[in-house]
Amino acid sequence: MQIVENYDFLRQGEFIISESDKKKYRRILLDNGLLVLLIHEPDDANLPTVKRRKSTVEPLDAMVEVSAILSADEDYDEDPGRRRRRRRRNEQNGDGENANSSMSNSGIEVTTSEDADNALDNEDDGPSDYNDQNQEETGEESNPDEDAQDSEVEAVANRERGDRDGLAEARRSQRVRTAKLSAAAVCVGSGNAQDDPDLPGLAHCLEHMVFMGSAKYPDENGFDAFVQECGGSSNAWTDAEQTLFYFSVRQQSLPDCLDRFAHLLGKPLLLESSLEREVQAVHSEFELACTNVDSQMNFFHNWLAGTGHPMGGFKSGNRFTLWEQPRERGIDVRQRLEAYWRRHYTAGNMRLAVQSRIGLDELEATVRESFACLQPGQPEPRSLAPPFANCDKFHGRVYKLLPAKDMDRLRLAWPGPPARLHDQPHRLLAICLAHEGPGSVLDCLRRAGLAAELWAGVRNRGLCDNPAASLFEVGVRLTPAGLRAWERIVRLIYAYIGLMGQRLNELARIYAERRRIWRTAFRFQEEDEPADSVEFASCNMHRLQPEMWLMGDRIVRRFNPEAIEDYRKRLRPRNCCILLTSRSYGPICDQVTDGPAVRFAEHRLSEATMADWELCVTNPDTEMLNACRLHLPLPNQFVSEQFNVPSPGEAYREMGLECVPEYPVRLLVGDPAVDRFGPLFYYKDRKFKTPRAVVRVSLDSPVICESLENSTLVHLWLYMFDFQLSKELYAAVEAYLWYEVLYVEPFSIRIRVEGYNDKL
Repeated sequence: MQIVENYDFLRQGEFIISESDKKKYRRILLDNGLLVLLIHEPDDANLPTVKRRKSTVEPLDAMVEVSAILSADEDYDEDPGRRRRRRRRNEQNGDGENANSSMSNSGIEVTTSEDADNALDNEDDGPSDYNDQNQEETGEESNPDEDAQDSEVEAVANRERGDRDGLAEARRSQRVRTAKLSAAAVCVGSGNAQDDPDLPGLAHCLEHMVFMGSAKYPDENGFDAFVQECGGSSNAWTDAEQTLFYFSVRQQSLPDCLDRFAHLLGKPLLLESSLEREVQAVHSEFELACTNVDSQMNFFHNWLAGTGHPMGGFKSGNRFTLWEQPRERGIDVRQRLEAYWRRHYTAGNMRLAVQSRIGLDELEATVRESFACLQPGQPEPRSLAPPFANCDKFHGRVYKLLPAKDMDRLRLAWPGPPARLHDQPHRLLAICLAHEGPGSVLDCLRRAGLAAELWAGVRNRGLCDNPAASLFEVGVRLTPAGLRAWERIVRLIYAYIGLMGQRLNELARIYAERRRIWRTAFRFQEEDEPADSVEFASCNMHRLQPEMWLMGDRIVRRFNPEAIEDYRKRLRPRNCCILLTSRSYGPICDQVTDGPAVRFAEHRLSEATMADWELCVTNPDTEMLNACRLHLPLPNQFVSEQFNVPSPGEAYREMGLECVPEYPVRLLVGDPAVDRFGPLFYYKDRKFKTPRAVVRVSLDSPVICESLENSTLVHLWLYMFDFQLSKELYAAVEAYLWYEVLYVEPFSIRIRVEGYNDKL
C-alpha cells in the first residue's frame, strides 16, 4: 500500500481557511520578537456561531474520538495542571425550553440551514459535548442586580470546577450576547514542565499571580474588573508546555484592554501580599481534583513517570508545595515566581492572536504600541526524553486503585511515538477502537453487560501528547460484572487490535471515508466565539506552520500504512500499563503515592495470561471474534455527497408556492398517517446559504404530567430509547448528522434532527 497525500485546501495568502470563512488575516512580527496573528471580522459577515453538542464528534482536538459521554462530576479531562482561573463572569441565563413548553398540540417544523440554529437559540438544548451538564441558554434581558449576583455565584463555581472544555461551553452559551465581542489570547510556550523541581505548581501559581496588577495598572484584580465593566470576560489555564491567557470585550474597549493585558504579561507586580490568596486558589482547585476519579488516575500516571522527568511527578501545586514546604526550607516563592517570569515570559516565547471588527491596519498599530512593553528574548532550548522510556513501574504492570467515588473504571495506556507527526497514525486506530456501532468492541461489551462506555485516543495533556512521545489510552466504564471479568475485556481489546493489523486495506477505506467527513466539516464549519478562535490559533502558533494555524491538525492529511502499523504494534501487553479503580479494592490497597495520596495495590499477572494476550495481538482468536461479531466499522451510509443549495424561489416553487414567504408556512402533506400528528411548518434559509437542515417534532400529551409514575416512566423510556439509538445512529453522528430526543416539562417530548441536507 502506498502513502496517500492530500493538500487541496482553500487558501487566503499563506493560511488554509474554510470556504465559509469571511475573515481577513495578517501575520506580523514585533521588534521584540512577539509573533502575532491579526484577525479582522467584517461588519457585514453573516457568521453563525458554533453550537457543539454531546453527540457531535469533533474533527480533531488532540484527544480524538472520545466515544463516552462523561458527566460533569466525572469529566475525563479533569487535570488540575490545566485548571483555568475562575474569576468573575457575567453570564446571562434565560428560561430555555420552559419558556416555550406550553404548546397546546403536537407539531412538526422543518427548517433549512443556519437560520434554524439562530431561531432555536431560545431553546434549552440539553446535554452537550463531553459534559452532560452544559445547557445552551438565551440572551434575554434580565435584572442587572440579579445578573451580578448570579455572576458571582457562577464565578465561584467555575473557579472550583474549571476544566477547559467546560469553560469553552460556558462561553458558547452566551453566543447571542457575545456575537460582536473582540478577543485576544496570548499563549506562553512554557508550562508546569518547566517548574523548579523543588516547587511543583510554580507555573500554575504564576498564572494566577499575573492577574494581580501591573506596574502601569497596579490595582489587584483590576484587569478582571475592567473587562467585566466592558461587557466581557477573562481567564487562563496552565498545561505542561503552555500557559494561556485570554479575554473578550466589546469592540470599542479593545484598545484599552489590550494595553492592560500586555502590561500584565510584560510588567506584573507579583506582590507578596497577593501570594497566599492565590496559593489558596490553586489549592482549592487541587482539592476539587482529588475528588475526581480520572484526575486520580492522571495523578497516578504522573507518579509512575517519576519526578526525574519534566512531565512526571505532581505538577499542579497545592498549599503544601507552594506555601508550607517552601517556608520550612527557606525558599522565597515570590523570587522564584519572578525568576520564572523573566526566564519564560519573553516576547519570543509568546504567541498573540487578536480578533476584532477593527481594521487590520488600525489593529496592527494598537498591538505594536501596547505589546512593545514585553521583555525581548527567545525561548530556551529544550530536550525531552520520552516519559516512560525506562520506567519499570509502567510496562506490563497492573495496578488497582481506590477511587474517591464509587466508580469502576479500566484504563489501558501504551507509550508510543509523538502524536504530532504529520501522519497522525494513532487517529485511525482510535476511530476503530472507540467506535460504538454494530460490530464494535463497545457493542460487544454492552451486549454482554460488561461495560457502559468506552473511549480511545491520545489526550491533549502534556504526559499524553508531547514532542517526545504520546500515550495512547483506552478507557472503559465497567459494570459490576465487567469489573469481575476485566481480564476478559482486556483480551477482547487485544483481539481487536490484532484484527486491525489484518485489515489494513479496510483502514485505507476508513481513512478515505473519514477524510471526506473531515473535509466537509471544515468546509462548512460554523464560526467559533472570538475567544475560542484566538485561543485555538495562539496555541497552534507554537507548534504548527502558519498555513495550519486556523485549521490545526483536525484533518489527517496523509494516509501512511507503515506508520499506522508501526504504532499498532506498540499496543502490546508488555508495553502496557493497566489501571483499575473500584471501591471494593479498599482492603487490598496497602500502598500510597507521593504527592496527592492515591491508595493502590499492584496486581501480578501470570505469564500464561500475558502470553495469551500477546498471541491475541499477533494471531487474533478468530473463534472469539466471530462469536462476538467483531469487525471494523462498516462503510458509513450517512456521509454526505451533495451540497447544492437551491434558491428560496426554487425551494418554494417545488411546494407549489410562487412567492417567497417571510415567515414559516404550513404544509399539507395529504397523508392522514402524517397529518394526524399535527401541523407541519417549513422555512427556507435566505441568509447563510449552507446545505444544512433542521427538523423539530414536538409530541405533547397531558398524560405525562398526570402522575409522578407517568413522568418517571417517560424519563426511563427516553433514556433507553436514546441508548438504543446511540448504537444504530452512531455512524450518522460521525457524519455530522445530529439528533436529540428530549423530555421538556411539563408534558412535551421533543425530537430534533439536524445536519447536512443530503442524508438527513
